[in-house]
Amino acid sequence: MAVLQQILAIWLAPLKAFREDISPLVAIREYIRLKLEVSRDHPQASEALLP
Repeated sequence: MAVLQQILAIWLAPLKAFREDISPLVAIREYIRLKLEVSRDHPQASEALLP
């Protein structure tokens, strides 16, 4: 269960880009940037749930 929690924490971290104090366009750009960082820095997080 701890492994799944760690993976979810990694996957969900980029969602912090969506905040009320910034415009939707800026938030989407930041989300994409962060998502690419996560994919680059934690490739095993995506592979962990593949069959």
